[in-house]
Amino acid sequence: MPARPRGELPHPADRCPYQRPFREDFTDCRAYLPTQFIPLDTRHRPLSPVWTCWNLVVRVRLDHRDSFYGACGIGDAADRRRWVAAIDAPRVELMRSLRRQFIHATESEFADFWAAKAEAVQAAAGDRPVREDGVREAARRLHDAFDAFFKTHVQDLEALGMARALSLEIVDAWLGIMVARESGAADWRLPAELVARLPPHARPFYAWNSDS
Repeated sequence: MPARPRGELPHPADRCPYQRPFREDFTDCRAYLPTQFIPLDTRHRPLSPVWTCWNLVVRVRLDHRDSFYGACGIGDAADRRRWVAAIDAPRVELMRSLRRQFIHATESEFADFWAAKAEAVQAAAGDRPVREDGVREAARRLHDAFDAFFKTHVQDLEALGMARALSLEIVDAWLGIMVARESGAADWRLPAELVARLPPHARPFYAWNSDS
């Protein structure tokens, strides 16, 4: 093993060791759950999305306060192995597949929603009338896209313990949060009471840091 350059600090144990952005077909980490990061320009308009991990978080190095790093929200390598074992590896693989599929299935509707949200944010910033009906209509179309996806994946959802009705309720709760949000940036946090209604092994599909 090559010597670490003098003065270089050791990596935190929970640092994500994989190159980013992730490939769409990335599978090197067994705890990997795909999602997309959608950067915004200075006018809150969405730019091209990149693949990232649902479990990836940004943390400050405790030994270097002005230094940030990409961390795994689950923990270090041993924590990730325990996490996969506790949920069951085939279930994690099914989650990974479903998340990748619904991202593609709702891609067009998501793009329309982000565009409508950006227009509303810009209108509010410029003291122009805000067309909330535009954002709500885009949210309705996105709801319909999710519903169509859930209808065609009932068996997979049930295999994870995710009833279609509850899955759609969670989606609608998130859409309500985003419609009301002043910023155009995505906020993926969900009401804890909804996530808690899922069986423990299904909660990471929506929230990695939910109680399990």
